[in-house]
Amino acid sequence: MRKQDVIMIVNIFALVSLAFAQYGCSRPERSEAQASIPQEKTISVMVYETRPETISRYLKLTGGIEAGNETLVYSQTTEKLEQVNVKVGEQVSANQVLAVQSGRTQQQSVKQAKAAVENAKAQEELARQNHARNEQLFREKIISKQQFDQTDTALKSAILTVEQAEAQLAQSQEQQGNTVIKAPFAGKIAQIFFNKGDMVSSGQAVFKIVNTGTYKAKLNVPETDAAHISLGQSVFATFPSIPDVEFVGSITRIDEAIDTSTRALEVEVSFVNTAEESSQTSSSGALSSLRSGQFGQFKLEIQRHADAIAIPDNALMTQTEVKLNDRGEQTTLKTYYVYVAEQGKAVMKTVTPGIYSSGRVELTSGVNIGDAIIVIGQNIVKNGDTIAIANQQARVE
Repeated sequence: MRKQDVIMIVNIFALVSLAFAQYGCSRPERSEAQASIPQEKTISVMVYETRPETISRYLKLTGGIEAGNETLVYSQTTEKLEQVNVKVGEQVSANQVLAVQSGRTQQQSVKQAKAAVENAKAQEELARQNHARNEQLFREKIISKQQFDQTDTALKSAILTVEQAEAQLAQSQEQQGNTVIKAPFAGKIAQIFFNKGDMVSSGQAVFKIVNTGTYKAKLNVPETDAAHISLGQSVFATFPSIPDVEFVGSITRIDEAIDTSTRALEVEVSFVNTAEESSQTSSSGALSSLRSGQFGQFKLEIQRHADAIAIPDNALMTQTEVKLNDRGEQTTLKTYYVYVAEQGKAVMKTVTPGIYSSGRVELTSGVNIGDAIIVIGQNIVKNGDTIAIANQQARVE
């Protein structure tokens, strides 16, 4: 390599080194005071803006239901079952003919009783005629009073015989009517115990009928909640066998006294199936799918606060402080608080909780309508932290 080329390369490296040296001298340097100040971190949160709302507290109970009215329909005579006019599950009306038993014996009895009535009335007519004739003879003193009294007695006996014959006819007709088995009320055929052609004795059950227009449940309300129960109060029920449907009933009976063994007050709840008359609502239509003995959950509203402030219950924070009292005994003090977004800061506010209901909690003090409660991020912020609200509408349902 030529000497001139070596000198040129050395000069180039010298110039580059000088340039880097000048750049390093010109960079601004942070002071030791600035370096010691930590950079403030901004925490992203989401808030819920409080507004007036209604919140309720519910008492939840479990229990079974039964048809509001169910009964066995009995045979009233001993005869063969000639007709069965209904099937299990069929809806029937009051006084509808369900079955007919053989009535040949009763028909013969009615025929004989009618003949006896006709004969008795004929005898009565003869006795009346004889009485009228002898009464005239007695007035003319042709016959004695004793003879007339005998005629009078005969007429009275004939009248009594007619009455007895008519009573026997009525009884025979009633027995004939007993061969026709009718529904005592409108309802659904739940069971049929005999088939056509079977001999059924008097007093044996032939049908079981239930009134599906009404169902009832007996619930035990704890003594501590008994003061919140009243007649006509609404009760909401759900059943696993009929999902996504809530039935609405009302309290129709409340026991007079609390059961001392269970410390509970028994109440009866009725659910009316208006679907039998109208299918306007899905819940009433579903009521016809209920069966006696089904188990469900019942919900009673026992407190309601209107124009309340309520927030998602996960936004409510707690802090427990352990202290010793004057006697050296350990006590705990539980404090409830929330974080409110104010001017870009998380501000801790002590609150008083009220009603808890379905994932929400009422706040009776400590916050106001319109406050932005931190509901996401509340577990990571501290009082005074800088925050940024992520939800633009400042509201989380």
